[in-house]
Amino acid sequence: VESIQKDIDSVRSKNSNLQKQLASQKKFETNILPFLTKDKLKDHVVALVFFDDAKSNILKSGANETLKNAGASVLELSLNRRSLKKITLNEAQTETFKNSEYKTIDALAVELSSTPGTVLGKLQEEESVKLAEDSIPINSAVVFAGGNKPSLEEEALANALNKNRIKTVFIDKTENEYSKVDQFVKAGIDTVDNIDMVYGKISLVYLLLNSDSGHFGVRPSADKLMPAFN
Repeated sequence: VESIQKDIDSVRSKNSNLQKQLASQKKFETNILPFLTKDKLKDHVVALVFFDDAKSNILKSGANETLKNAGASVLELSLNRRSLKKITLNEAQTETFKNSEYKTIDALAVELSSTPGTVLGKLQEEESVKLAEDSIPINSAVVFAGGNKPSLEEEALANALNKNRIKTVFIDKTENEYSKVDQFVKAGIDTVDNIDMVYGKISLVYLLLNSDSGHFGVRPSADKLMPAFN
């Protein structure tokens, strides 16, 4: 019995030490995030774009909190797939994107990179976005997706934004049964797959801040854990 009690005490001691180490690690992570990211995105307007069926509070709140703590102005766009398709483009937009499968998305990307027009005007009417005087043009964009099907519209939007020289990053969380990261990696869109971790939050800020590109996080598709701190 005495031997068993010693074993139990030993396990308790090890567990206690482990808990202390975890607490220290958590404290370190909490302190390092603001140290590395505070005001790094000051004067940046970042669009946080998602479709309203994504339903991921972790991704939305994680990105919002990270961007705002880094000093960015966040322009949140909650899009509805059906409503977006129903928007009637003006004559010039119709001609420009006549061969595009995603005409409205292409037009939206152009407006976000230049001046508000038909698409943003309609989205504002529908209260899908609230524009301030200095909201447009945006400097960069963050996209996330939900559901268990390929995110074709999200991929089209990310590609369109990149085409208009808007740095765009697709984000995900570490535990996601229907992760779309591989889809966006194959499409050549920058990704951060661990926005729910401190390392992912830091990665997002520096990926938007500098010219680095690639795939960062903890999934097999990631190039490395974090981008360079330039």
